[in-house]
Amino acid sequence: MHAPKPFLRGPAVRRLPVYAAAAGIGYAIVTYQVANRADPTLANNDSHAAEDRMALLDAYGGRDSLEELEMAARVYEAQRGQGRR
Repeated sequence: MHAPKPFLRGPAVRRLPVYAAAAGIGYAIVTYQVANRADPTLANNDSHAAEDRMALLDAYGGRDSLEELEMAARVYEAQRGQGRR
């Protein structure tokens, strides 16, 4: 009578490293694709951020001259004082 083969010596166990490598490669590919997918909301957010920056420049002046900077500081202080009440 033959002794049973140990579990860790069968043909399926010899293929485990191959299966693990294939699973790792598949995971890496999916992760790379998800990370590099173009998100349409990002472009939309960029345009909103640019509009917000332009609105701030319009509200507080472009800081091209000392007069515009001083006026912007006065407007900021006035708005800040109204917020505390």
